[in-house]
Amino acid sequence: MNPPSGWGLNSFTAAFDAARENQYATFHNKAPAKDDLVQIDWLLWRLLEGKIDPTPLQPMNFFLRSHSCFRAASACAMAGQVYEAVVLQRATLEAAAYGLHIGPNEQRTQLWFSRGNSAAAAERVRKEFSFGSLKRHFRQDFPDIASAFVSLYETLIDFGAHSNEPGLSISTNIRQEEGKRMFDTVYLHGDGLPLDFGLKNAARVGLWTMLAYQKVYPGQFDLAHVAEAVQEMTSRH
Repeated sequence: MNPPSGWGLNSFTAAFDAARENQYATFHNKAPAKDDLVQIDWLLWRLLEGKIDPTPLQPMNFFLRSHSCFRAASACAMAGQVYEAVVLQRATLEAAAYGLHIGPNEQRTQLWFSRGNSAAAAERVRKEFSFGSLKRHFRQDFPDIASAFVSLYETLIDFGAHSNEPGLSISTNIRQEEGKRMFDTVYLHGDGLPLDFGLKNAARVGLWTMLAYQKVYPGQFDLAHVAEAVQEMTSRH
């Protein structure tokens, strides 16, 4: 398909083209990382596609959204948009965490739906679905995946999910020019540590989504015959 008239004639659409060229380069040059992301996406789709009236119902919506965010996060990571990818990686992780936190608990489900009812209801939802609350729940009921959740969440907060120093620094170059110190903000990373970091975290949040899914839907997880592949990749990441 040819681009529409005017495409690429401004910095806005030219930036999209540059990001896509980076995605092509990453796909070609970073085969192991690319292969993991492709496989994770396929495994997630195998778990999620075509489910009819799953029990419990509501968590499935969160896992579907987590998969959608995983794709967007991976697209940014492969483009070298490392800082921006972290924002979407947090969304991937948080959607899966909410699905796990709600699980079959009807009270939490109704609480989540009540957020817009009043200021008091919104505050109750904020407390119930805070990082601290999720962390306590997972450490108590799912200790085998709780540490990975906490580590991932804190890493993502540091590196872009909030505007903290590590995230800004990893996408900033400092150079000397004519006796002046210049700060360059990197929009699109090429090959190097930041790109590898972005790709690795994309894989990690996708894998954690599947581990959380297994806790909520163990029967469907077993029927999908994905456990061996998930375990092998999790051991590497």
